[in-house]
Amino acid sequence: MATVNAKILPHQKKDDGTWNVKITISHKSQTKYIDTSSFVDKAYLDSKGKLKKAFVDKHFSTKLTEYRDALTSLGSKVRYMTCEDLKSYLKNLDAKDDIIDLFEKFDDRISEYRSKGREGQAKNILSVVNHLRDFTGLDRFDIYNLTTGFLYDFKRYLESPKVIVRNNNVGGYTKPQERRGINANTQIVYFGIISNLVKDLRKRYNNHAIGYLPVPNPFENFDSIKPVKTKRRILEISMILDLIKYNPVGKMETVTRDLFLLSFYLCGMNPIDIYSYLIDPELSGKIEYARTKIKNRRIIDGGVTNVLIPDCARVLIEKHAGTIQRDYKSMDSLHHVFRDGWKRIREKLGFNVSMYYGRHSFATIARKLCGISKDDVSFALNHKFGLDVTDIYAEPNWEIVYNVQKSVIDRVFSELEEEVV
Repeated sequence: MATVNAKILPHQKKDDGTWNVKITISHKSQTKYIDTSSFVDKAYLDSKGKLKKAFVDKHFSTKLTEYRDALTSLGSKVRYMTCEDLKSYLKNLDAKDDIIDLFEKFDDRISEYRSKGREGQAKNILSVVNHLRDFTGLDRFDIYNLTTGFLYDFKRYLESPKVIVRNNNVGGYTKPQERRGINANTQIVYFGIISNLVKDLRKRYNNHAIGYLPVPNPFENFDSIKPVKTKRRILEISMILDLIKYNPVGKMETVTRDLFLLSFYLCGMNPIDIYSYLIDPELSGKIEYARTKIKNRRIIDGGVTNVLIPDCARVLIEKHAGTIQRDYKSMDSLHHVFRDGWKRIREKLGFNVSMYYGRHSFATIARKLCGISKDDVSFALNHKFGLDVTDIYAEPNWEIVYNVQKSVIDRVFSELEEEVV
């Protein structure tokens, strides 16, 4: 039979001569303790060093009665529960009026990811939280209210045009900005972020053994969102040549165009990696780096890749390495440059292009025009394809990457030479 009492532990006397009063739970020859906010000195102990009965009756009889009634209500379940189960059950009784704040849990995860350098994932989560706060108009949100119906309402909200205002990081707010509805593919990312957090919180808080289930499972009856085919982000070689020949106007266009070409020449190197790793203007030969986007998720290889620094890239590195880091204190600042730079360049060249197009176009030219195998293209782009436990022992063959890189660059510049002739 499980029993509960109020006690002190003599060996846990504090420096000020007091003891913390603890609720003890004894069950199956084990004892667990729940700390309370009460502290007593020697005056509240009897001659045997135990709490005086009058003190316990006055201050803890109500709580002990509540706990004993709760254990009695479990009936035969108690026989199948450990002492730790009972402790959790009683502590959860005390926490029943406390909410599990979904926003707070998201904020904790954002902080966790940022501390690990996973800024991209942290920003995705922040986007979800911002939309949830906009939708609910609340500063706190009890996860118990995260129902299937709420998810469908939130989905309809995401799909609708909206006007948003955000903190501007200097104590004020941005101007109201009109935003189109969010497409299905982005919704899949957003709901995946919510689902992953819910799964983790269910593991952490829900205890089926004691019937304590504060975190619901709203996705159980939520229909999965069907992805839509994304717009092709591929440039013909003629368009890449137009960018190479384009004479940028002003610093914004120059940085935008040059970093696009640098990304293209270096096997689709992401802008964040250009910003993080290309800091030495005298860099030449080769560069080995870990892709920021995946280095914390790829356990086997850490997302490491290795590319050549061809002459066409070296000229741009001499021009921008160290300079962009000095002029733009964060990737957010650089993204603002890209946004406005591409807007101007697109208007003049007459075709759609952004930083994403470099990586996609590199892969397409390598596969379709240079006849390189899908596996080798995947390896050059540092995709996960083919990774297994063997890669822990075998050194990567970077010559494969160099061959893909040379083939694509040679193909592009051969057509540029033909134009000149």
